[in-house]
Amino acid sequence: VPIDKTVLKRMVELLHIQPGEKVADLGSGDGRVVMALAKAGAKAQGYEINPFLMAVSRRNIKNAGVSGQVSIHWKNFWMEDLSSFQVITLFGMPHMMKRLQEKLARELQPGARVISHQFMFPDWPVSQQESQLYLYHIS
Repeated sequence: VPIDKTVLKRMVELLHIQPGEKVADLGSGDGRVVMALAKAGAKAQGYEINPFLMAVSRRNIKNAGVSGQVSIHWKNFWMEDLSSFQVITLFGMPHMMKRLQEKLARELQPGARVISHQFMFPDWPVSQQESQLYLYHIS
């Protein structure tokens, strides 16, 4: 589901990206989130299992001129170690949020930030909520 441009802009603002921060977008679709994060200074990586969307995102990234700051992986993020990331972005579905919360709690370092578009984690306190964006800080 493509993210609205206004929501994407606000997502990036809420994250307060620091230059060089390592960010992962889980289910990166057409790449618009990773491109926006790269333009904000992040080293952004997207994980996408749909090969068509992965190809589209790679083309979009090349055309946007952010190729050096963005990588798209044709991988299942469930199988990846996310411990090296300071920021995680996602548009998760309700049925996966509990399991994803557990994975991120095991793997992310204290101080990491997670922002979910549309759906909340069931057991984490929200640090900040704006409309359909939920920001969490890992302690």
